[in-house]
Amino acid sequence: MIIMKPAYPPLLLQMSPAYTPRPLKKLFTANQCWAHLIEEGGLRDIEVESVTKMLACGTSILGVKHYTCGNHSCPHVKYLCNTCSCRACPSCGKKATDQWIANQQHRLPECTWQHLVFTLPDTLWPLFFHNRHWLDALCRLAVDNLLYAGRRRGVEVGVFCAIHTYG
Repeated sequence: MIIMKPAYPPLLLQMSPAYTPRPLKKLFTANQCWAHLIEEGGLRDIEVESVTKMLACGTSILGVKHYTCGNHSCPHVKYLCNTCSCRACPSCGKKATDQWIANQQHRLPECTWQHLVFTLPDTLWPLFFHNRHWLDALCRLAVDNLLYAGRRRGVEVGVFCAIHTYG
């Protein structure tokens, strides 16, 4: 296997003609909207890093693996672009989420379950944007409310809690 790392020309020039961008990539790259968002500023470093990785996912920007047959007379060659492994990427993030869920299945009891979502009104979003460390406390409050409600009804409650700050 040979790994080739190309130079970093503009992202869209790196996409091969056969590559079809995923819908979220199309949204970010249409009319240079991602470039305009970066120019405007105000984005956190992690947001810029995550979207940049997602946009580069599956392109030669992240490197290319070159596979050939063990038979030296065989002309078959396969090139695979590396993935970003970023949780913000619809492809890589979904794979990671599905794997996490599969790994948790053995920990769950055989019982009925309910999926609940706690949300914040959009008027509070700026408060949490500037105080990210409060998200953990918010999650804890949601869990405590569920446990309290269960105790009042004589029900033992088990909780998985995941914070979604986007999507």
